[in-house]
Amino acid sequence: MKSQEKEKSIHFQIDELFYYLFIVILMGAKGIGLTDGQKLFTLCLLLAGICWVVKMCLTGYSLKEWILTILLMVLSLVIWKRTGEKAAAAAVMVIMGMKGIPLKRLMKVCLIVWGITFIFSLARGLLGIYDGVVVVHEKLGLGPIIRYSLGYTHPNVLHVTYFMLMMLFLYIFRPGGRRLYWTAALLFAGNLYIFLYSISYTGMIIVTAYLMMTIYFDRRGKLKLPEKGLALLFFLFCVAFPIAGPFILKGKAFQFFNTLLSTRFELVYNIFSRNQVSLFGSTIMPSGGARLSLDSSFAYMLMYYGIIAFVLIVGLYFYSLYYCLSKNKLQETAILLGTALAGVTEQFLFNLSFKNIALFILGYALFEGILKAEEGKAKEIGILLLRSRQGFLISVPSILYTIRDASYGIWKEKKKCLQNGKSNLQ
Repeated sequence: MKSQEKEKSIHFQIDELFYYLFIVILMGAKGIGLTDGQKLFTLCLLLAGICWVVKMCLTGYSLKEWILTILLMVLSLVIWKRTGEKAAAAAVMVIMGMKGIPLKRLMKVCLIVWGITFIFSLARGLLGIYDGVVVVHEKLGLGPIIRYSLGYTHPNVLHVTYFMLMMLFLYIFRPGGRRLYWTAALLFAGNLYIFLYSISYTGMIIVTAYLMMTIYFDRRGKLKLPEKGLALLFFLFCVAFPIAGPFILKGKAFQFFNTLLSTRFELVYNIFSRNQVSLFGSTIMPSGGARLSLDSSFAYMLMYYGIIAFVLIVGLYFYSLYYCLSKNKLQETAILLGTALAGVTEQFLFNLSFKNIALFILGYALFEGILKAEEGKAKEIGILLLRSRQGFLISVPSILYTIRDASYGIWKEKKKCLQNGKSNLQ
């Protein structure tokens, strides 16, 4: 008898491909070292923006989802106008573009892009082609120490990039049991190697903590209610500590954490004391001729995004963590908690670095949980272009169907009112 293998077709919707292009352009641009203000990076932002607009037009969004998207984009544009911070708009685009995007497939795309750019930057740095930023700091009580970024904009960025790559690797391959121990050992060795150049002990701690958390989740299999509660409290601590800590702690306690976090407490205290937090974000005024910077992501977001965006994003982050815990999605939970911990000392979560893969999970939880997207509600027309082992699906702009359905609903209600009015007159 002849055995017939069942062919599995992998279908990519065209809107999905445009979202991948949006992410690849932005991640790739930052991965090779482009920065805001450069003409090439501005061109990348423009191309990525076009891809996002096309994706949004092709995806079957409901009227409610369109209204939410427009309101959030208006809010982000107000923030951009007031503070010059484009990252709020980028965060909204990433989150609201997540409808219909398979999370694991997206993470695979990110792993490929991030892996290629990481190897590229590392090779340039190690071969002396482009050293990036070299910093001399007083660290570890050993006097001045030279820190290398190996092609990146700062030694901390080098370690953060390794951290993001490690999270993507563990999420995609998901080793368990003994394989996880060996994988964790190899990743920790990589952590030590990167530390020899970055001398970022906060980065070293974050990577180590994430590996320990991954092993713990693997051993537990399923978390109990007290563990879930602790995870939620830990997230709230990561949000509150870098903002409230500098104002609550005094004396030796303040000095201890300020030294441990490389003067980050002092920076938060000075910046928040001299600059007012507003609803739509504030620009930090220079102090003594020097421009101060907030390294904590959550403090950065509160100051630059403003209170409204801060509450919305933290609220969605909290809900996403709750959603993942309730569904026992421990891989996603680990990413949310790991990035929250990193956000205590690093600003990459909410600046224009495009390293925050937690935003994908926020978008996933938004559409799978809060908005409860139902298949079949949004109307789409598909035409199969290629049917083989790999297929592509192209859809007519579903926004046309959204507008049509909304218009039909309004017309139907008016017709009903007119009929009721005529029957009353009779």
